[in-house]
Amino acid sequence: MSDRPAAALSARAVDTAARLTLGVEEEFLLLDPATGESLPVADRVLAALHGATREQSRQEFRHSMV
Repeated sequence: MSDRPAAALSARAVDTAARLTLGVEEEFLLLDPATGESLPVADRVLAALHGATREQSRQEFRHSMV
C-alpha cells in the first residue's frame, strides 16, 4: 500500500493524462505493379517528394517502405 493519499494519486494521473498525445503513422510498401513484389526504391521515391512532404517523410526499416 502507498502512503500517498488517493486524491494525490488521482491528481497526478490527470496531470499525466493531460500531457499524453496520440500519433498516427502511415507506412507504404512500394510494389512492382507487374509482379506485386516489393521494390527497394524508397530512396528514389523520397527524393522525388517536394517541400513539406519530403521534410515529413522518411525511409522505414526496409528499403521498400516509406
